[in-house]
Amino acid sequence: MNPGLSEKDLLKECIKGDKKAWDLFVEKYTKLVYNTILKTLQMYHSDFLYQDLEDIHNNIFLSLIEDDYKKLRQYKGINGCTVSSWIMVITT
Repeated sequence: MNPGLSEKDLLKECIKGDKKAWDLFVEKYTKLVYNTILKTLQMYHSDFLYQDLEDIHNNIFLSLIEDDYKKLRQYKGINGCTVSSWIMVITT
């Protein structure tokens, strides 16, 4: 697996079921997902525990691969939408 893949190519490899691509995808977007969760919870003045962050984080990534990568397949990249910005929307 080439770590220098574009976002779209990485997504395609994940959808094909490439385990290394998925691991790279999770590694690449984990910090973004955590930060987005944290900002969202803080914006709504929600009380939360670290375990809550972990659970939400894991659920976000699980939701991307459920039903044969249904959510990952929904990404189209139209109007300049990057995978990163799309992940932020899904996380929020």
